[in-house]
Amino acid sequence: MKIIGICSSPSINGNTGVLVKSLLGELENLGAEIEFIDLAREELQFCRGCMSCLRTGQCIIPDSLNEIRNKMAVADGLILGSPSYGIRPNAIMKNFLDRVGLFNAYAAMFGDKYIIGVSTAGGIGAKQVAKQLTDLVICPFKQGKIVGTLHAHVGVKRVEELPDIDKKISKLALKMFNAIERKRRFPFQKLFKKILFGILLRRIFINNLMRNKDGRMKAVYEYLIEKKILAA
Repeated sequence: MKIIGICSSPSINGNTGVLVKSLLGELENLGAEIEFIDLAREELQFCRGCMSCLRTGQCIIPDSLNEIRNKMAVADGLILGSPSYGIRPNAIMKNFLDRVGLFNAYAAMFGDKYIIGVSTAGGIGAKQVAKQLTDLVICPFKQGKIVGTLHAHVGVKRVEELPDIDKKISKLALKMFNAIERKRRFPFQKLFKKILFGILLRRIFINNLMRNKDGRMKAVYEYLIEKKILAA
């Protein structure tokens, strides 16, 4: 079992990073192989909107994105963490989601993953941001499994000072470990989105894909065939 924690906090020992690392530590104690990726310390340029990833399967920008995305592709579980900036993920995480989002939206590259969203806020927004981060695995062709969220409104405190935070971390880590080990499905999560994707967006995506499967969406088509999400 491989779990990757990805955090976008600009602070080296920020509250969000502490929560992501603590979850990973608990999962490692349970027997999982873990890795922590600190986005603020990675080289990540902005998405150029060239859509080359849809044609080639890889981003053409020579930075850290392809390496990170390839690690995510082989992981069983993902933990995404961002502080709340205006009740949204911060700019570092938004950019990262832009970079991985286009190919994933069509190919459902992370549609078989288990995910936890993590966020902290000095005031408000941590709960909303943590939920937003889990949308990464909800795609038209396939939907991943949302294990839960971990969020904390810390004010001027350190997250370590919050009551019962260790219990929440341990409980959520155990839930993810057991869910992956038992291949739990969570069939009723994001039910409205699943229905919307299944009835409307999936057909739109397929039509677009079939028109462009030999050109600008070649890599997406080949990926979906390889993963047996679409029939050849």
